[in-house]
Amino acid sequence: MFLDTNLYSFREASGIWARVDYTGIPYSDGDAQENLLLNIVSNTKDRSVSSPELRARCSDWVTTYHFSSLRSNLLRPLNSLFTPGVKILEIGAGCGAITRFLGESGAEVLALEGSLRRAAIARARTLDLANVTVVSERFDDFECEEKFDVITLIGVLEYSNLFSQGSDSAISMLNNIKARLKT
Repeated sequence: MFLDTNLYSFREASGIWARVDYTGIPYSDGDAQENLLLNIVSNTKDRSVSSPELRARCSDWVTTYHFSSLRSNLLRPLNSLFTPGVKILEIGAGCGAITRFLGESGAEVLALEGSLRRAAIARARTLDLANVTVVSERFDDFECEEKFDVITLIGVLEYSNLFSQGSDSAISMLNNIKARLKT
């Protein structure tokens, strides 16, 4: 287990971990869209990266972005890094498209997502993967003593000024990430 259970508690309804008082960040594709995504994932049997069920539900930008197997092509060239026993921190898990890919590799994945609803969608997408833990927390506030072999931040760094402190938020975020990597 990656987490200090004195800081984070399990929210059984959504399957995610969060602080008791955590209310999430204001980042969303919209209520209707994210509720639809959660409904689709929750009612899909095959939630894998290459799921024909999810591919068939790709009908607009939002569903295609979150369900297309093409998203995982970002990391396929690095696939040899993602093996059982490797510890991965995914910053900005969103609705779980990349989380699912990383989880299917067998690596131990801690998926960090600031939005409570998006974290719940990511967990629903990875519900059958015991090696995936989803935490809803701001990266700047995330507390974990664990060091990681791999840290991803796909589509995140460009938003660092919205959710990170300091005059140069991107550099601050990268320094925080560097401190969490195994040496």
